[in-house]
Amino acid sequence: FRRVLFRSERVYLNNGLTAIEAGAFEGCRKLKDIRLPDTLTILKEKAFLGCVLLERIVIPPRITRIPEYSFKDCESALQIYFAGKVTEIGTSAFEYCRNVAHLQLPHTTSRIGKCAFYGCSSLSDVSFSEAIRIIEEDAFGQCPALTNIRTGKWLPGQGFLGLGNSTDITFLKEDGSVWLTLFYADDWRRFTDIPARDRLVHAFLRAPGFIDFESYDTCLELLKYTEDQIDLALNRLLTPVGLSDAARKQYEVFLSLHPYKTI
Repeated sequence: FRRVLFRSERVYLNNGLTAIEAGAFEGCRKLKDIRLPDTLTILKEKAFLGCVLLERIVIPPRITRIPEYSFKDCESALQIYFAGKVTEIGTSAFEYCRNVAHLQLPHTTSRIGKCAFYGCSSLSDVSFSEAIRIIEEDAFGQCPALTNIRTGKWLPGQGFLGLGNSTDITFLKEDGSVWLTLFYADDWRRFTDIPARDRLVHAFLRAPGFIDFESYDTCLELLKYTEDQIDLALNRLLTPVGLSDAARKQYEVFLSLHPYKTI
């Protein structure tokens, strides 16, 4: 049976099937199309890992969880459709699906696991509903094309750190109005203290609401060590979310008086 699967381009599974076991289609490198029956209730880990030519997947209505590594390394122009009430996307479920361009998660999804969409380098826009509660570390790491994130609420968490992005990231409300824009400067890598920019973004994305940047920008004089002050100044100039003209001038004057190393 496995030999037949490895040679198959299309597989249509009959109604009545309730579970797909772990690794059932793993490494089926010729598989382009798989039809899953509406009776399916359980999808186990690594079910379609490494199906590099898979072009389209419809998640049946009774599936509530996409487990770990389910579609990892499906590198073709994969289109993902959710027909039902998926509540959780597991760790690395769609990692390195390099040609996924758009993603609309169902209104029931509340948790996105670590590295769930890591390395989806063509992903440009993502939509969530207000049901989302947890986005784990690097869920969208190394997604350099991601520029629009549509959500009904502000999203805390570390999922959008390490995007590998050098453009603005716009967070949109469901009605299309803008929550905020995060700025990723093209030249931030020039600085030896690379974590400086990330620390601010990390704090910003973990906040339960918006950071009071006016108060944040008063910290410069409170920091004990010059190195930390330089970190803060670089942080704010390279990630100028909510940066007032007065605060910008404060940081620029400080850096002019305290030279910093560049690569």
